[in-house]
Amino acid sequence: HLQQHTRIHTGDRPYKCAHPGCEKAFTQLSNLQSHRRQHNKDKPFKCHNCHRAYTDAASLEVHLSTHTVKHAKVYTCTICSRAYTSETYLMKHMRKHNPPDLQQQVQAAAAAAAA
Repeated sequence: HLQQHTRIHTGDRPYKCAHPGCEKAFTQLSNLQSHRRQHNKDKPFKCHNCHRAYTDAASLEVHLSTHTVKHAKVYTCTICSRAYTSETYLMKHMRKHNPPDLQQQVQAAAAAAAA
């Protein structure tokens, strides 16, 4: 585990995606495997409450909270004003707009949601 952790600091990313046109690389094999599912459209993490399925456990976890907790849609897109229950959902939505300053816009929306 120390070697994996050290890669975070050194920038070493030995696990490269082989999908044509994709230049992503990862510090851990498990992250590459999760990433590959996005290319393959493989969604093994299924919600037991509805029809939704996800490529990774973290995304399913975020989704499951929408079934168990009454979330207010406080994360609002600064471009089209659509609102979401989490910063993760907002970021996925905002990628469709492809703003050059995506990270800054999501952070601004998250700050507004926290206020």
